[in-house]
Amino acid sequence: MAKHGGRHDAKRWLITHEQWHQLIFRASGNQYLTRLLLEIWHRGTFRRIAAPNVPGHMDRRLREHQALLAALEKRDAVLAERLWRDHILVAGKEIIGYLEAAQIPRKV
Repeated sequence: MAKHGGRHDAKRWLITHEQWHQLIFRASGNQYLTRLLLEIWHRGTFRRIAAPNVPGHMDRRLREHQALLAALEKRDAVLAERLWRDHILVAGKEIIGYLEAAQIPRKV
């Protein structure tokens, strides 16, 4: 993600971003949870495609991913949960704000 974000290669950044999230989902070892998370992930694909257009979005998500990975490596579940929740909420608000400003209709 760092390499693709630095090059402003949105297509490859999005692919790598999805792979990173899928890796984390699968690390749970819970197939049901993984399927549920992947279904939710794919429902939001339309919104995430706009993400690289949000100024600074790719850099912010990379920093968040690095912090989350560090928390997971330390096995700090409380910190990992907070970072994960903040990551999802902040990224979602950024993307929705961008779509609204660009007057792009939301898909449900």
